[in-house]
Amino acid sequence: MIQFRTLSDTTSTEFRDCFNHAFSDYSVPFQLTLEQVESNFKTYSTNMALSVGAFRDDNLVGFVLHGSRVVDGKKVAYNGGTGVIPEERGAALTTRMYDYILPTLRAENYDKVNLEVFTTNTPAIKSYKKIGYVPVRNLDCFSGELSIDTINENIRIEDHGRLKVENLSALGTVQPTWQCATTSISNLGEKARQVLAYAGEELVGYCILNVGRNRIVQIAVKQEHRNKKIGSTILDFVKRNITNELSIINVDASAETTIKFLEKRNLKKTISQIDMVLKL
Repeated sequence: MIQFRTLSDTTSTEFRDCFNHAFSDYSVPFQLTLEQVESNFKTYSTNMALSVGAFRDDNLVGFVLHGSRVVDGKKVAYNGGTGVIPEERGAALTTRMYDYILPTLRAENYDKVNLEVFTTNTPAIKSYKKIGYVPVRNLDCFSGELSIDTINENIRIEDHGRLKVENLSALGTVQPTWQCATTSISNLGEKARQVLAYAGEELVGYCILNVGRNRIVQIAVKQEHRNKKIGSTILDFVKRNITNELSIINVDASAETTIKFLEKRNLKKTISQIDMVLKL
């Protein structure tokens, strides 16, 4: 018999084993180490008291992870992972786990829940829509080996092994997803590396990397300074001093200029996702 309860008393090892079993036959199979599990918990502000598990004979067979934050004065949750082991699929466990946890989220005055799901994962999309999630935008992910043609020799680059306090958010024009938000970056700790671009004394662009994954978390150039090879100059520094192989996730598919910039630097689209919201 399946029972539902929060993951408050579930160990990282128990979760890792269930996660790896659940995703062993996924369209993009991947496995997590215990260190990666615990790092993800911290980075995405996972709240185990708001996360729910499906248990058979006290063994975790399905889960919905939720992170929690206050965003613009409202309590927001984030589905940081949903999985059910192959042997237990077909019993609507995702829907039933949400039936269990939604009253708690509403009672604690959460405004909404966000998630991203692969566009190819039709069963999951159908399940999320049934729960009440609504698609709000499409997101693209890229990876590859950097290729930089020209740079702006007048731009000064500063490399910071740790985050430096700067008003970086004002430079970008696209709202980052949960995984790429400022709080997630702060939670990365020493894995976050910041590259800043200056024209004279003016901050005109930046790139924040998760060096543990060779991943761009955020990159932006001040609007009035675009088309001046500043982005290329930043990535040329990254290529020469940090890593030549990079990935970037959850780029808003409507950000055509950003996508063209990435593709011109030899980063190719790998997968696409749908950003969905469940209003509470």
